[in-house]
Amino acid sequence: MAGAAITKLKRSRGGYKSCLTNSFKKLDDLAVEKSKDEISLNSLLSNCIAYMENIKTLDHEIISSIEDETQLDEFCQECDNYRFTANKKIEEFKFYVFKLKKIPTDPKSDVISPKVNNFQTKLGKLSLPILDGKNILDYPNWFDSFSNAVDKNNHITDVEKFTRLRMCLKEPALSLIDGFTISSKNYRAAFDIIKLRYGDTDEIVRAYRKAFKNIRVQNYTLDSVRELSSKIQCYKRVLDNYDTAVNTYESIIFPEIFESLPQALKDSLANRASNIKNVDCRYDEFCSTLQKVIDTLSKTRPNVSVEANAALLARGTT
Repeated sequence: MAGAAITKLKRSRGGYKSCLTNSFKKLDDLAVEKSKDEISLNSLLSNCIAYMENIKTLDHEIISSIEDETQLDEFCQECDNYRFTANKKIEEFKFYVFKLKKIPTDPKSDVISPKVNNFQTKLGKLSLPILDGKNILDYPNWFDSFSNAVDKNNHITDVEKFTRLRMCLKEPALSLIDGFTISSKNYRAAFDIIKLRYGDTDEIVRAYRKAFKNIRVQNYTLDSVRELSSKIQCYKRVLDNYDTAVNTYESIIFPEIFESLPQALKDSLANRASNIKNVDCRYDEFCSTLQKVIDTLSKTRPNVSVEANAALLARGTT
């Protein structure tokens, strides 16, 4: 496609972006006024969604037409950044509109139930993790948080759950549920798609075992050793949740972790181990001995040099 044609497409794209910006400004003004005019809000939201669809179509045409790799990379980056910001804005306004829906009332009164209102307020302030789908290690924590705070929450509707689901996703995970309109029926279908794509137990276990095996300590300091201990226990807890017993992987993973440690730390562990034969291949022995090292490090005096502390730890003294 000739450069003039690409320029024309970009001009059209710029026009839709201007329309979208104007609609966002009108929505911002209504939100500032705390407007409850759902007709105007929904109309503006529909316009925003239509503008975004037109922008997306033009993006595809432009991307397929750019031949220069540098220009293509720059344009793709600009598209990703713009879409993320615009889609997030749209979801925020959708949530604002849904909050205008009447909250269930106490059956004996027309006053909103304080218990429900308080729960909604707390949920609105709750910061849930965001899943982009790039690292499967993020999924278990995301799923537990979203499932307990939103999916199993009987105080909010499925429509509100769907809105929150979209707010807790970003590209490329968000694109998996593109095309779904916000509805009760579609919430369950969309959530199932996310679980099907990222919730494969075998894949999660493999990823965590690989990450477990690759845990490394760069420096022999209190903070580094504490971080090592925290990661080991965190990864084990995740694998426990997926019914993966520690005795099925400890003899494979811990020798590699132990071998990668700084020599002074290995010496310190060996000196403190109740059973030196197990310290490099058993979870319980490794972690209990590592805790002894942490306890000793935490007692060292600030004015004692790192070298002197290492020598003391290697000898098993404080």
